Amino acid sequence: MKKAFAPKFIFYICIVALASVLPLIFSSKYVMHLLTTFMISIVSYLGLNLLIGLSGQVSLGHSAFFGIGAYTAGLMCTKLGTPAWITIILGTVFSIIIGALLGLPAARLKGPYLTMTTLAFTQLFILLMTNLTDFSNGPIGVINIGPLKLFGIAFDTKYKMYLLTLAFALLAIFVFTRIKNGPIGRSWRAMGNSRIAAEAMGINPVRYNVLAFAICSGFAGLAGTLYAYYNTYISPDQFNLSLSFSMVQVLVIGGRGSVLGTIIGAFIQTFVPEWLRPLGDWRYVIFSVLLILIVIFAPAGCVGLLNKLKSSIIGHRKIEQSHNEEGKV
Repeated sequence: MKKAFAPKFIFYICIVALASVLPLIFSSKYVMHLLTTFMISIVSYLGLNLLIGLSGQVSLGHSAFFGIGAYTAGLMCTKLGTPAWITIILGTVFSIIIGALLGLPAARLKGPYLTMTTLAFTQLFILLMTNLTDFSNGPIGVINIGPLKLFGIAFDTKYKMYLLTLAFALLAIFVFTRIKNGPIGRSWRAMGNSRIAAEAMGINPVRYNVLAFAICSGFAGLAGTLYAYYNTYISPDQFNLSLSFSMVQVLVIGGRGSVLGTIIGAFIQTFVPEWLRPLGDWRYVIFSVLLILIVIFAPAGCVGLLNKLKSSIIGHRKIEQSHNEEGKV
């Protein structure tokens, strides 16, 4: 057991070390910006993957919770001068509370009714942040957010912000994995496979659905606080329905219920449109065609396709081994 664990641990350490120096290798502010955005996206998308990939609930309200975290951090920082570590905690906690409150009625809904409820919640958030000008500065948004200081360290450079978002992304991956492999994750998967069978086994669907919304919202709120400090400016139009659709799209591309799928989806969503930018408006057409091809040929996402390839390779090797053994006999 320990011998099998050691190579994996060393491999993960190497990956983290490589990720830490990637911006220095490319020495480009543009690449560093994309990598930081990529790390923030991982935190946000992992939360949505818990909700959709494990519990089987489709939500279009993720961008609203992302915005709740961002506005909590932004407003507390600029209007109250609250320390960053408090705003990050409160932004996450506030998102969890709102997510649980939304989850109470949403837990009794399913299919298009649940989707429409979360969609309406996103629209409500945008309308409130746009029209409550005395509170949120309305369409103008919140400016000059920051600087971000944690534990006496000022994250006042792009590279320091990247390392911070990398640390939070690793934390999110750890929490996601623990939840997925724990009793909560197993209960969600049971509900996703068959709600009736899950109830027969003593699982309370309402309780676990509310819990799924709360934890999912917490991930989004945390990512939102990081986004606010990194971008230093937020406005209501940054958290619209288009962002919610893009978040769901990531899970379609990468694969549901998987850390690797989330990372692959976030990578494609962040980098591929930028690589296609020289093509102008054609990049939207190409990216749309890519998404359609993934849905057709890899309905389980890129991770599902990789698993199929892995299974076929292993099966082919087993067949070769059996032929070799027969030849020896």
